[in-house]
Amino acid sequence: MIADFRKIANGLRRFLINKDLQHSWIYLFLGLILSFGIGLFMAHQSIKWGTYLNFILVISAYIQGFMAYLFMREKGEPGKVFYSLIFSLFVFFLARYLLYVHYYDWLVSGVVNKEENTYSLLLFYIKIADYSSIRDFFSFFKSQISFNDILILLLIISGSLEYMLFFGAANNGGDSSQGNQAQGGRRIHRRFTGQKY
Repeated sequence: MIADFRKIANGLRRFLINKDLQHSWIYLFLGLILSFGIGLFMAHQSIKWGTYLNFILVISAYIQGFMAYLFMREKGEPGKVFYSLIFSLFVFFLARYLLYVHYYDWLVSGVVNKEENTYSLLLFYIKIADYSSIRDFFSFFKSQISFNDILILLLIISGSLEYMLFFGAANNGGDSSQGNQAQGGRRIHRRFTGQKY
């Protein structure tokens, strides 16, 4: 199954290369739009169901890691791996911030009707965000952080770095393109670990 998944991923990468779409700006644009959209979706659904839907965060992290792999050039670009981590953490904190404002910001309660769970309401929360509300959110988050949050963050980190964990160390024999990818993966692994050879 992993071999089939790798075959599909390599096919998608070849498609991007053939269509000349494997550019950093395209990756950054798609990653930002995707992370913003998933953050809104996770907050909306969590309010709707009355519980944190953390599995959405984990799935989004693996999607971001997969996108980094698709847009990574053959010689390896570890920066894209770390961008995928940043995007995944952005999803986590955006969703948690929106939930914090919805449930705990009493100043906002006097302005909006929180009985309505709409995307326009969530966008309004983002629009009125300021330094003090973000500072209060991080203070609240630090005081309320749980083992579950730490576990989710670890899953997000591992999902975002899936290129290094699953693809980078893979020893793909066979055609030369797979050999180049394995070589690129080893080069990225050396950059991460500081190895010279």
